[in-house]
Amino acid sequence: MRTASAAACIALLLVCASPLSAVVLPGTIATNTILPPGVHTVSNQTTIAPGVSLTVSDGSTVQFVAVTASLVVNGTLAADGTAFTADHPGENWGRIWCSPGSTCLLSHCVIDSGGGDLLPPPEITNAMLVADGAFVVISNTVAAHPHGDCFAFKGGTIEFVGNTATSTAPGYGFYSAVLIIGDPSGDLSWRSGGNSLPGSPRPGIWMEGFYAQDVSF
Repeated sequence: MRTASAAACIALLLVCASPLSAVVLPGTIATNTILPPGVHTVSNQTTIAPGVSLTVSDGSTVQFVAVTASLVVNGTLAADGTAFTADHPGENWGRIWCSPGSTCLLSHCVIDSGGGDLLPPPEITNAMLVADGAFVVISNTVAAHPHGDCFAFKGGTIEFVGNTATSTAPGYGFYSAVLIIGDPSGDLSWRSGGNSLPGSPRPGIWMEGFYAQDVSF
């Protein structure tokens, strides 16, 4: 089984960074789509429609060209061995947003330099990946250089195993590798293990808010 490492992350970013093969993703993905290995660009916001799956092939890069550029998941996002990053080193992009009822499956991925430029963060968080009432499985994935929290989860079913997330965001200061937000109207099921969560002034996993329904750890 593959394992995520800093060296592997750098190699993945370098191999997939050629702008010559970049394909711009549409504003809405309305049919089941498999992206072949290569560079795929989000220029503003790309939305995966409800009931639709976007599968990103191993060895791909999804690059975001603006600080507001984001990927909104209303259906299913499945990625293995994919880098999600800005189109230029040192720049920020928006986030991966998983809406209620959506599914996000990430394995052996890299998420780098997301979170936008809003300080202090917006209503929920300016994490690089935000899931609100979604079904999420993230494994053996590396998250680094966020402009806020690395991951934020509100309700839903979350499996978070074997990941490395380093929160060293500038400015506002109180960020975590993983933020779990209370949802008084929904249940939360959380399973984690084997993660490395260095670098944050908060504990690696930070919980806040009210949990009025069932919470399973």
